[in-house]
Amino acid sequence: MPSSGMILPIHALQSHLGTSPQGKGRLWVRDYKISAAPESAGDKQLGRIDWIRFEVEIELPKNSASQLITASEAEQLAMAAVPRGMAKLPGFGFELPRIDRRYYIFDGIWANPNCCTNTAGHYAVDRKTGQVWDAAVCREYKTRKLTRVQRQVRKRIGLSADDYRRLRRNGPMCPDIRTDSE
Repeated sequence: MPSSGMILPIHALQSHLGTSPQGKGRLWVRDYKISAAPESAGDKQLGRIDWIRFEVEIELPKNSASQLITASEAEQLAMAAVPRGMAKLPGFGFELPRIDRRYYIFDGIWANPNCCTNTAGHYAVDRKTGQVWDAAVCREYKTRKLTRVQRQVRKRIGLSADDYRRLRRNGPMCPDIRTDSE
């Protein structure tokens, strides 16, 4: 019977089972008891695990789902990107956002007193980085107010400058390439 605290060949297990970009996990089998099984399978002697004691360590990634930007934060980011004149239009606001895998997409609207409700911009907020893009053309919004709000949100989700450079992407209407050099 093996001694207590036996460590399994983790590298062999990782190569067999694979790894995940979503996080890391390790398992240590600290102690166990195996008894002979009442039957055998052909020429193989089977065993029965009576009990096992183990430890598990799980390391979540820095930008896990719990650290994504919330819809409320995304709306604050989108509002900070709206050009000053547009934000002053009568009844300016956002419709409920559309949410896809990467972006919260807000459509700006305003109440035109001469006829109806008009569209006043489309804002795609990256759920991981807080970048704000025009959702109709390839253009990233940059304003002082937006930079302040992005700093606050990134601090809350624990997004470092290095993480930001690694995660940032072109907007939804841009060619599908990274914005930083690889």
